[in-house]
Amino acid sequence: MARTTKIALAREQLEDGIGLFLSGRYVSALTLLGASEEILSRIIQEQTGTHPLENLWQWANRTRTRLGHPHLSKQEIFKSWNAGRNTVKHHNLGEPQNLNHDRFGEAFMMIQRATSCADHLKLKYVGKKLYKAWLVEKGFP
Repeated sequence: MARTTKIALAREQLEDGIGLFLSGRYVSALTLLGASEEILSRIIQEQTGTHPLENLWQWANRTRTRLGHPHLSKQEIFKSWNAGRNTVKHHNLGEPQNLNHDRFGEAFMMIQRATSCADHLKLKYVGKKLYKAWLVEKGFP
């Protein structure tokens, strides 16, 4: 049994996830990118005391206040943000087996989250340049 680190595991998942995403294998990409993002975001939280999505949750609730909608708890909003990943990983008893699922959209949001965490940690990873070039090619800033 070889020793490794959580960062090394997350990097491998990120690199494989990027490759799968760029080849159009969005469900498999979502699973790996989600695993990578979870590890990396928790490491950031350990280092800074704040989860990377914390500011986004606060912004969402400020927006909801302006629109006259009630706040969402952190648990509610994180569950919503992770629903796509959990849909492709789990099946709960009684859930319908047929569903609508935005494969590309869910994978795209997760690759953004995972690469953002990796970049925050200054993690070097294979596929970064290819993914950034893909973003430019598709017209993303």
